[in-house]
Amino acid sequence: PGVTIYAIGLGGVDAGLMRRIANAPNTTGWTGNIPAEPTGEYEFVADPDDLPAAFSKIASMILRLSR
Repeated sequence: PGVTIYAIGLGGVDAGLMRRIANAPNTTGWTGNIPAEPTGEYEFVADPDDLPAAFSKIASMILRLSR
């Protein structure tokens, strides 16, 4: 089944790298058709005050998967 990765980038991060690490659908060259590579999610926040919203979004995705 593999491991699903959820990544949050804060400030000056390499967004392309973070998307590839998470195997996020908005990654350049993403195919989404390799079962061994689960689809993850990457969220970017420019301001630390936006971190709670990013964590909440990812938490809701994880909770949806657990049902």
